[in-house]
Amino acid sequence: MFGSILPEIATGGDALRAHIIVVDGQVVGGWKRTLTKTAVAVEVRLLAGLSGSEQRAVVAAAQGFGDFLELPVELRGL
Repeated sequence: MFGSILPEIATGGDALRAHIIVVDGQVVGGWKRTLTKTAVAVEVRLLAGLSGSEQRAVVAAAQGFGDFLELPVELRGL
C-alpha cells in the first residue's frame, strides 16, 4: 500500500507533515498550512489514493479551515 514512501515513513520523513489526514481510522497522508497576506495555502501529501468522496471531504475540511481563518484557501497536492 505504501510502496515507495515506506522508507520515508520509517525514517520520520516529511510525508505526514505537521498534521495528519485520517480516513476510516487509517492514516492516509498529512498536510501543512502556509499563511500569505491574502490566503492560506494548504499543502496535502498523500500516502494512499483517495476516492472521490474522500477527496471532497479533504477539500471541505480545508475550506472549513479557511473559513475559520477568514481567508481564501489555495489547496495544493490533491
